[in-house]
Amino acid sequence: MAATLEINPSWGRTIPTAIETAAALEAYRSAQGRVTPRDMEMLRAYYASGLTEDRNKKAFWRPDSRRKFWECFGDVLTHADRWAKETRWKSAAARKKPQPEQAPQQPEGPVVDTDTAAAEIRGLMKEIGLGGEA
Repeated sequence: MAATLEINPSWGRTIPTAIETAAALEAYRSAQGRVTPRDMEMLRAYYASGLTEDRNKKAFWRPDSRRKFWECFGDVLTHADRWAKETRWKSAAARKKPQPEQAPQQPEGPVVDTDTAAAEIRGLMKEIGLGGEA
């Protein structure tokens, strides 16, 4: 029950009535074992979203009443799932973590300055007879 009160911030302002508590318990019993922490995270994001309909103009349903939410929990979860597919929503655990920047890679082999490399090339060219004098 506490997790569902976090879905819509206005729901946590008052204590649930006996009728709402009974509806919440019934929703819990009927969905037991099938509702995951990811579902609860999705429901929080769904209620926080301003998107009211999908691309086919089919409305998303978010009951404002806690009692209606608990009474129709399966339907609300179905709409939230459709919303998640429409928005390509991902849970925090599924989102890609930014890759840490890699340190600059050292070039392979020994590092040689350009003057030394030029002298070596001139020496090799002279050795093979290509006129290494420059």
